[in-house]
Amino acid sequence: GAISHGAVGAVGSHMAGRWMLRRPLDLAFVHMKYMTDEADGSTPLAAVEKYVDFFLDSAASGVGGSCPTLAEWLLPLYLVSEQLRDDFESYEEEGYANVALLRENDIESCYEVIIDALETLERLMSGARSRK
Repeated sequence: GAISHGAVGAVGSHMAGRWMLRRPLDLAFVHMKYMTDEADGSTPLAAVEKYVDFFLDSAASGVGGSCPTLAEWLLPLYLVSEQLRDDFESYEEEGYANVALLRENDIESCYEVIIDALETLERLMSGARSRK
């Protein structure tokens, strides 16, 4: 696909297919690299942190009705964790991964954000169960 560098920086077209499912943080990296000012703090780690904050705020508020299921909320975290695992294994095997766009410490930081989010979710869910 092509990336347009017009006044608004819109994506002109895309043909991502399964790539976005297999490597979701690469999409955040592309956004950071080509669509934003690098000084604005938009990074793959920031994208994970924003999603986790949104997810945990929604889970804590207990919004019902058309709220996504727990599986739907967790799927993006699973996809990100699989990319992190693949990238980390590439670093261990090759020293530097040609495929990995994140540095090793960024991989670890993203993973820690996900683990912290899951531990928070577990506390929220156990608290909700004990109130029933």
